[in-house]
Amino acid sequence: MLTVFKDVHTVFKEIQTVAKDMLTVLKDVHTVFKEIQTVAKDMLTVLKDVHTIFKDIQTVVKEVMTVIKDVHAVFKDIQTVLKDILTVLKDIQSVFNYIQIIFKHIEALLHICRQQFRAM
Repeated sequence: MLTVFKDVHTVFKEIQTVAKDMLTVLKDVHTVFKEIQTVAKDMLTVLKDVHTIFKDIQTVVKEVMTVIKDVHAVFKDIQTVLKDILTVLKDIQSVFNYIQIIFKHIEALLHICRQQFRAM
């Protein structure tokens, strides 16, 4: 019977050793999970910062698009003004053409008048 108790005692000592080893492993696992938690928190902080940066970039892009639209509108207005100026210049050219024709008629009349004065 003593042998049985010694064997049982030995088994319980081995169980105690295994339990201590398991506790050590569990502590190591707990440490690893705490480190993973720390890394995850750091990653979350970085992701929040990246999200903020992307939101800022989105805001800037929206503002740039607004400016581009405004510049486009200005260029369209300039194009309209230039077309109007071209129309006015064409009208001025037509007026100068008529003035040139009038001067040619005046020149012809003066030529006729000179001839008539000479004939007198």
